[in-house]
Formats: sequence, structure tokens, C-alpha cells
Amino acid sequence: MKHSSRRRRVILDRLPQQSGRMARRHAAELLAKLQFGNLQEVYASGLESYLETFVKDTIVLANAVHTDYLETLA
Repeated sequence: MKHSSRRRRVILDRLPQQSGRMARRHAAELLAKLQFGNLQEVYASGLESYLETFVKDTIVLANAVHTDYLETLA
């Protein structure tokens, strides 16, 4: 998962700098959760709950990318 989040961050960094503030913020938050999270947090919340949260966070990021970059093109 760390590799894909780093790659996602690299892709976002290549996009125009004037837009994307929220997308960059959400990407940074998700990256921090992945980099600094630990297995004890997963065990404490349960794997299913952890994965549900990860999917929700990814959806929030996808929506922010859509709003910040794709809606500006329309």
C-alpha cells in the first residue's frame, strides 16, 4: 500500500499547482496514515473497520481530485 500511495502523491505533484489544494491535503493525510500507522491500530479497530475507513478515505481523495482537477476542465 505504501508504494501505491507514494505513486499517487507523485501523480498529484505533477498536476498544475494552482489547483488541487484539497486533493493534495487529502493525499497527504492518507499518506501519513499509511506511513505512520501500525498494526496495533489495525488490531484495535479490527481489520474490517480499518479497511472500511481506508476505502472511505480513498473515496474522499478521489472526489477531491475530481472536484479540484476535472471540474475545472469543464
